[in-house]
Amino acid sequence: RLIKVKMQDKYVCYLTRYTGGGSFNSPNTIWVRANIGNKNDIRFFTYTVAHEITHILLDNLLNKKRRTHKQKESAVNAVLIKTDLFK
Repeated sequence: RLIKVKMQDKYVCYLTRYTGGGSFNSPNTIWVRANIGNKNDIRFFTYTVAHEITHILLDNLLNKKRRTHKQKESAVNAVLIKTDLFK
């Protein structure tokens, strides 16, 4: 296990055409941009879903440590890199 956190039984994912790629709201909601006219939206869709759920999983820990937005993004990406799911 990469991180010791409790996962939710279910995550709700809203697809939108109007966000910066993805966003989240703890404990279990994410928004992912899926604009069919933007090939990168489709190409990176699964990564974005995993990225936003990882944000939720790490949110309490990173907030307790008072991490900046940039540091939070780095921590999330580091976890996803360790999974070897996205190469």
